[in-house]
Amino acid sequence: MNAMERLGAHFRSRRRELGLSEAEFADHVGISRSQLSDIEAGRSAVLRPVFDMASELGLDVVAVLQERDDTKGGPKARVVRGGNVSRRRMLYPPGHEPDFCCPLPEEQTHRFALGNVAHASAAAPPLVAICMNPSYASRDQADKTVNRLIQASIDNGHPGWLVLNLYPERATDSSQLSPYDPELSAANCAAIEQVMVRFGVTEVLGAWGGLKHATLRRAKEDVLDTLDRYGVNLYMFDGLTDGGDPRHPTPRGPALQMKGEKRYLVRSGNRLVESELR
Repeated sequence: MNAMERLGAHFRSRRRELGLSEAEFADHVGISRSQLSDIEAGRSAVLRPVFDMASELGLDVVAVLQERDDTKGGPKARVVRGGNVSRRRMLYPPGHEPDFCCPLPEEQTHRFALGNVAHASAAAPPLVAICMNPSYASRDQADKTVNRLIQASIDNGHPGWLVLNLYPERATDSSQLSPYDPELSAANCAAIEQVMVRFGVTEVLGAWGGLKHATLRRAKEDVLDTLDRYGVNLYMFDGLTDGGDPRHPTPRGPALQMKGEKRYLVRSGNRLVESELR
C-alpha cells in the first residue's frame, strides 16, 4: 500500500465512521462522487480536494503520509490531538468560536442562528449571512461554509459573524430535506427578525447558492418577505447563479473573493437581480 492509498483508506474509514455516504461527503467538500472514489482508492493526488477532505474529517495529511505501512489489521482513522482534546472534525479559527446559538440548548433537527457576537452591537454589527440550511456546524465544531464566512467577516472588517438560513432544518445533503413546514419556516423568520432588531441590521449577505429542493425555494420567499418588511437590503460580492440566487460561499471550482464592492439585489419574479443601489 503506497502513501496515497494509505491516505485514501484513512479518508474512507473516517467518512464511514461519521455515517456519511460518498454522495453526501462529495457534495459537502465540493467534488464529484467519482473524484471522491478516486481519492479514497489512492488513484488521485489533486491537492486542493485532498486537503479539504482532511480538514473536514479532522485528519493530519502530513502525519498520515509519514506513517509506515502497518495497516494489515485494517486502516483506522487518525485523530489530530491538541492538548487533552481529540479533534475529530473541523475547528473554528481561534477567537472566532460561536458564543451565540439559537435555539439553546442546541437541537439535532434544526438551527436558526449561530455566530460570534460578543464584540458586535447595533453600532458595529457582525457580518450577517443567510445560507441555505444548516449542516452539522455547532458550538463545538465548524464546517467549511461557516469558516469561509468567518474569513469573509474578517476580510470585510466586521467585529463578528452570524449565520442565518433560508430554512432551519439540519441536513448535510439538502436533497434529503423534509417537505416544507410553514410553522418551522415561520419560527425561522421570527428568529431572523430578532437578529435584525438586536443588531440594527440594515443589510445581509446572501450566501445560499442554487436551490434545487422545493422546500428551500418556498422558504426563500418567506425570508425575502421578512427582509422586505424590515427594510433590510440583500447584497452579494460574487455574482448570481444561473437560477438568479447569490452564490454559495464554497462553490465547486474557483474560490469566491467575498470582499470588495457590495452588489445589492432586488426581486424580479422568482429571481433576484442586481439593483442600482450603492
